[in-house]
Parts: sequence; C-alpha cells; structure tokens
Amino acid sequence: MTNELKRCSKEATPSEEKAAKKMKKEEAVKKKRMPMERVHHLLSMVPRAPVPLPVIRDDSPELKEIDQRRAGSQHQLSTHPPDAGQRP
Repeated sequence: MTNELKRCSKEATPSEEKAAKKMKKEEAVKKKRMPMERVHHLLSMVPRAPVPLPVIRDDSPELKEIDQRRAGSQHQLSTHPPDAGQRP
C-alpha cells in the first residue's frame, strides 16, 4: 500500500507537467545559447579585414550587357504596356 501511495503522490497534475516541460525547454535553449554567446564574444575581439567589393569598370562588358538589357526592358515596357486585366 505504501508503494501505491508514493506512486500516486508523485504523479503531477497536467498544469505541473506543462510547467515542467516548459522549464526543460527553457533550460535546453539556455544550453544552446551559451556557446553562441561565447562565439560572438570571441569574434568581437578578433580584428577582421574589410570584405573587398568587386570593381566594375565603366567600359566592362558585363556593365554594357546589363545596360543593354535594362534599356531593352525599358523600351518594351514603354511601347507595350501590360494590360490591366492580364499579368505581364
């Protein structure tokens, strides 16, 4: 009988179970965050070089192609506007 009473007294109510699950979840999140906080701290101390951006010259073929496509699209839209009822 005493074993049965102990077992019954250890059962948690649904609200207690929910609170326990929430607490376990919060502890797991804290454990996951601690290493990331440490990483951010360490990275803040390391000097970083600036990221070089690609240099595009005015006479580059890529820039000319982009400009030609833009002009073509602009011309198409100005000469053939999309209908209000149809999608372009």
